Amino acid sequence: MRLLVYRDSLFAILHVLDPTGITLRRQKMQAKKGEYIMLSLNWIWSIDSYDKLSPFSIEIYAYINAYSRNIIWIYVGISNCTSYLIL
Repeated sequence: MRLLVYRDSLFAILHVLDPTGITLRRQKMQAKKGEYIMLSLNWIWSIDSYDKLSPFSIEIYAYINAYSRNIIWIYVGISNCTSYLIL
């Protein structure tokens, strides 16, 4: 059984049921995040993984230069369940 609910209707119901939760989440989304202080181009590299393709046994890892936002290195594998591939 499928139930089709429109986004606007869902948000209207959520405003009625939980107005304080919505205001708290909105304030949290508008809060300023931390900043990096970088002295040079290759000072900080960030590593990130993309897990939305894990139901299909695909893993993606990437190094990103935090200063220029360029992708330094990327790895695409077939499974993120084995510790050998993650290391």
